[in-house]
Amino acid sequence: MPHFLKRLLHTALFKNLTKAGLTLLAFWFVFRGIDFTHLQDMLHRQDHTLLAMAVVFLILQMVVGSLRWRLVLNALSETQSPLLSQLSAFKIYYISVFFMCCLPGTVGGDVVRVWLTKSEHIPLSTAIHSVIIDRIIALVALGSMILLTLPLLAGIVGFNPTLVFIAVVMLAALGVWILLNLERLIARYKHFKVVNWVIYFLDSLRLILRRRSASVKSFLIAVSTHTFYCMGAYYLAQSFHIQITLIQCITLIPPVLLATTIPISIGGWGIREAGTIGMLGLVGVPQAQALMLSIQLGVIIVLISLPASVLWLLYRKHSHHPVSIDTVPTSGNPT
Repeated sequence: MPHFLKRLLHTALFKNLTKAGLTLLAFWFVFRGIDFTHLQDMLHRQDHTLLAMAVVFLILQMVVGSLRWRLVLNALSETQSPLLSQLSAFKIYYISVFFMCCLPGTVGGDVVRVWLTKSEHIPLSTAIHSVIIDRIIALVALGSMILLTLPLLAGIVGFNPTLVFIAVVMLAALGVWILLNLERLIARYKHFKVVNWVIYFLDSLRLILRRRSASVKSFLIAVSTHTFYCMGAYYLAQSFHIQITLIQCITLIPPVLLATTIPISIGGWGIREAGTIGMLGLVGVPQAQALMLSIQLGVIIVLISLPASVLWLLYRKHSHHPVSIDTVPTSGNPT
């Protein structure tokens, strides 16, 4: 085996073992002092009608997420003609969710999405840029929701939201300035391939920003995606008879979602549970109830994504350019 390949495998193994260790450590932390008989009692008393409502909103989150990504992908078309049908976009997006949720640390869902998009006769660069920009828009929407609900969070925690708001605005302004001037700052290093790729990516990003309709719609869809997740969490909380309001969920859940985007655990497990316990504890939700809510949220998303494995098999069978799992680069990034 070539030396560079061995080194790549060792690095991937180290990253995955580190994530597994951090995930187990987080679970040990959140399960300390938990009465498991109380968790079983919660499951027995759960309202299944409200559970079904939660499942509906979590499914809607995935469907709307595919709408957002398709909008971004089609906006990158030079002719502005659709590059993917909505059905194809949903299938690819859904399969990528399956890989992110069910096979963490083996193949990144975003990488699978790129390769499946490429198999639809779409240029590899366009596929890569669409996935990255889709991620950026989702993060910006999540940050905006956190910023808008900051006064409510400040009222719960008891801090001055003005100072935090000013700091965030200053950081956002710095980010915008860097984005607008990055090409000029790195132009002298064009002989490096990675710099050329960054400049090419910035062209795609500016194209999205110029197409105001696509950028605004994708941002609003991203906000609705996160809102659906919060509503799913709310109805799930109600099914467990947890005393929390929808506004509190919309205020407290987005910071947890933001924390799970940090690739330090397997699929966000452990980090989501610790974050949910910490945030819901601010409004008096007991640790056991918050833990059960977070675990069931994760389990529901995994179960919802399982049928995508069948789509994956069918996609490989009927695609004109079959994608083998062996050809997809490994990645340690979760969702």
